[in-house]
Amino acid sequence: MRCKIFVLLSLIAFLSMASTAFAEALSEYPLSDAGFNGILASGTGVLECAEVQLQKGDIYSSQAGVYSILSLHAEFKPISEGNAKVSVFYKSSAKPVAEFSPQDFINGWARLDFTKGLDESILKFCAQTSGSISSVEIFPDSKMGYYNAPEFVIEKTVSNTRPLIGKELEVTLKATNIGSAPALAKISYRDIELRIAQITRGDSEFDGTINLGESVELSYFVKPKYAVQMDLASAILEYTDVFGDSRKVFSNRPTIYVQEPEFNIKSFFTLEKQETLAVGKSFNVILTLRNEGENPIENAVVKLEPSPGLQLSQDSIEIASLGIGETRNFAISALGTAEGSSLLGCTVEYSDYSAVNVKCTPFTLEFEKQSQGTVLVLAVVLLIVGALIYLYIYAPDRKKRNA
Repeated sequence: MRCKIFVLLSLIAFLSMASTAFAEALSEYPLSDAGFNGILASGTGVLECAEVQLQKGDIYSSQAGVYSILSLHAEFKPISEGNAKVSVFYKSSAKPVAEFSPQDFINGWARLDFTKGLDESILKFCAQTSGSISSVEIFPDSKMGYYNAPEFVIEKTVSNTRPLIGKELEVTLKATNIGSAPALAKISYRDIELRIAQITRGDSEFDGTINLGESVELSYFVKPKYAVQMDLASAILEYTDVFGDSRKVFSNRPTIYVQEPEFNIKSFFTLEKQETLAVGKSFNVILTLRNEGENPIENAVVKLEPSPGLQLSQDSIEIASLGIGETRNFAISALGTAEGSSLLGCTVEYSDYSAVNVKCTPFTLEFEKQSQGTVLVLAVVLLIVGALIYLYIYAPDRKKRNA
């Protein structure tokens, strides 16, 4: 039983290791096998070159999907930053095939891809020092190899190049492995994207295996924050190449032209019924909103703006949505506290568009004192009520005393 468990654990460990090392070296040889003894350039502003005859007839060099890569091993002293360089030429050409600075050498190695073919079989390598770097050495263990390896392209597209502020925009990422080996890959967005657009939902990240010829597609939604022309940030795909080096591939940066919505909202107040408005007497005002624009209105708030002498039952009205051409009425309870004219206005504000707001048409309300007749009737009513209370309280006591 223990043996079976050990075998199972060993198999899992093997598969785990295999999953991180997909790329395969089909054939490689050190340039020392081709007679290259290395190059050492020593001193200030020194240039040293040497030629090497690459081996011919490798069975992998012409196969589809095989990557032909030259790996140069070099060292820069006393520092690894400066204007020194390593150059690669074809023997018959004065123009370099490639030039590498010290920063191009990762852990001492730089790569030159000849997958599309070698124009000549004889290469010339040159090492050149500078003022700060007095020693450049190219080692004979530099090598030529043929590999199955992953290679990725990643494309970023948008559903609408002219979105509105605050309206969701779909972003699609498509990463394809066009190489000849699977690989573990991680796809992520750059934080800079969050400065210009809010990610609202969807899948914006990936971490897993992408097989050869396979595509991974992610889709997520963003809300642009500003009404400007902007380039969305590149997505990043990270993977490990055949040499164990971490590589990054960046997507394109789609340009979008974010628009302010064109709102045309008609707003006005009316009285629920025609009546004389008296101080201290409540009544209803009707607010009518009609969307006459070309865009639906969502997440809006109407802030009511009464002048002194006017009290309202609420100070705002929330509008979840108002479709194109839609009209809605809202009843507001009001009370006048002072004689004379009062104004009622409002502002329609859009939570998704902080720069956009619409003023309502002001509405004038005239309040009068309660009439003398009304006051007299009220006084008589109060007198009668008081008399009844008096009789109810004192009359029984008087009857008892007379008895």
